[in-house]
Amino acid sequence: MRRTLLNVALVLASVAVGLLAMELIVRVLLPQQLILVRPDIWRPDDTTGWRRCENIDTRVNWGEGSVRLVTDADGYRIDRPENRVRGRADLSILMVGDSFLEALAVENASTIPRLIADSLAARHGIAVRVDNSSSGGWDPNHYRLEVERALSKREYDLGVVFFYVANDIVDAKLDSIAPRSPSVRHPLRFPRRLEWRELVNSVLYPINDALETRSHLFVLLRKSSTDLRARVGLTPFYFPAVFKKSKAGAPMWDVTTSVFGEIEKEFSARSIPVFFVLLPSIYQVDEASLESYLKWFDVDRSAIDLEQPNRELAARFAAAGLELIDPAARVREIERGGAKLYGTADTHFNEKGHRAVAELLVPKIEKQLAGSLEGRKR
Repeated sequence: MRRTLLNVALVLASVAVGLLAMELIVRVLLPQQLILVRPDIWRPDDTTGWRRCENIDTRVNWGEGSVRLVTDADGYRIDRPENRVRGRADLSILMVGDSFLEALAVENASTIPRLIADSLAARHGIAVRVDNSSSGGWDPNHYRLEVERALSKREYDLGVVFFYVANDIVDAKLDSIAPRSPSVRHPLRFPRRLEWRELVNSVLYPINDALETRSHLFVLLRKSSTDLRARVGLTPFYFPAVFKKSKAGAPMWDVTTSVFGEIEKEFSARSIPVFFVLLPSIYQVDEASLESYLKWFDVDRSAIDLEQPNRELAARFAAAGLELIDPAARVREIERGGAKLYGTADTHFNEKGHRAVAELLVPKIEKQLAGSLEGRKR
C-alpha cells in the first residue's frame, strides 16, 4: 500500500511539474487572452451598471502583450498619470464605445481616440481633447446613459459613438441598469439535479471560471477544442443572430435605431453634432475566421448574410436622419491587401486596425467641424 501511494504521489508530482512547465512555456512563447476580473479596473456604477475606474495606473495583458492602463478623474483613458491635469483645449470631442474603443490590447497612444486627437492637432496646430468614455460589455443602452452623464459635466464640439456589429444590436430600450460587476462568475456548488446542464452550471463552469482567469495553458487548450465545446454547450462563443437571414426585418433593428436616435437628441439639445461608427467583426473581414465559426456552431452558410446588419442599419439610420459611418469595406480592403487589422489572441483591433479606422474618420471630422477648425487655428 505504501509503495502504491508513493507511486501515485510521484505520478501526480510529475504531472504537476509538467503542467507548470507547459504553463510557463505558453506564457512566454504563446500568451493567451485571459479573462480579466479586475475590480481595480471596472467598478459597479449606479447609472451604466459598471464603468472603468478613475485614476488607474496598472498593467493588463489581454493576450497581445502587456499594456499600461492609466485613467483620469473621470475614468477616461490617458497615457500617463501626469496627463490627468489637462490644459485648455481648442477642440473637445467625446467618443463613446465598448471594448473596441477601450482597446486594452494596445497602448493608449495607438487607440482610435488618441490617433485622431494627435492627427487633428498636428494638421491644424490646435490643442485637441478627445475623451475616451468606453467600457467592455457596454451596448447602445449604456452609451445613451453615459452620453447623458458626460454631456452634463463638460462642453464638447463633437460626439462620435462607436458600436460593434456583432453584439450591439439590442431588442429592448433600458432607462436604467442595475449596478453589478461586468464579468459574471459561476460559484462552485453541489448539483441540485442529475442533469447535464446543472452539472455544467454547478461544477464545470466554476472550474472554467477559475482557470480562464489564471492559466494561459488552459485557455490555449480550450481554444483548440472549441469545436467540441461548442457542440456540448461549454463555450461562451456564439454565432451572432444578426447575420442570420431569418432576422431580416426583425424588431431589433428598429429598437437599436431608436436608442441611437435618443443619443442624437442628447447632443442636438446642446447644439453638438454627432455621428455613429459601425465597427465590423473579424468574420466579416477574415474568411478563415468565418469558416471556423460556421464549423463550430454548425451554421449553414446559405442561411447567413454578412452584410445584413450593415444594410438594415444604414436604411434605418438614414430614415431617422442619423449619420452612420461604416468602415467595413475599407477594413476588408486593407485585410485583403495582406495587412492584419485584428489581434491573434484578442479579436479586437490591433494597432493597424485602430490606425485604419482613425485615418478614415479624420477627414470626416474635419468636414464636420470645418468652421470650428478654421476659427481656432493658432
